[in-house]
Amino acid sequence: FPSHDIVIDKTERGDLLMVRVKKTLEVTPVFNASDFHYMIFDEVDNLTEATQRTLKSVMNLQRVIFILTTNYANRVDRGLWSRCLSIEMTGASEGSLRKFAARVAADYGVTFDEAALGKLIAKSNGDMREFIFHTERMASLIKRAA
Repeated sequence: FPSHDIVIDKTERGDLLMVRVKKTLEVTPVFNASDFHYMIFDEVDNLTEATQRTLKSVMNLQRVIFILTTNYANRVDRGLWSRCLSIEMTGASEGSLRKFAARVAADYGVTFDEAALGKLIAKSNGDMREFIFHTERMASLIKRAA
């Protein structure tokens, strides 16, 4: 499906945000059975207070479901937060990380040292992005050394 992205700079003026969202809704057809538009705003905690307040008004638009992500919930305007259903995303389990590491090892044709893998799991603290980076780096170094 086509994507109509609205990239919002954290210094975006609130009134411009409202205009841009409304314009996007006017020109974007709905591609789902629900007949709702879905808009994702990533890392709303990085928006200015004024822009967050405007986003709160934008969320009053009809036939739109807004999905907001944040790394720091305490930095989100209380009124904006009160309009949201909060779903906390937990870190990846050790078992998930080990399964991923096994796939990386198989892809690279290497074997991971259990002690080193355990340290990577502990260091990542459930952060899959960090774990992916370090696991792939470790696999690459092992392959290069072989």
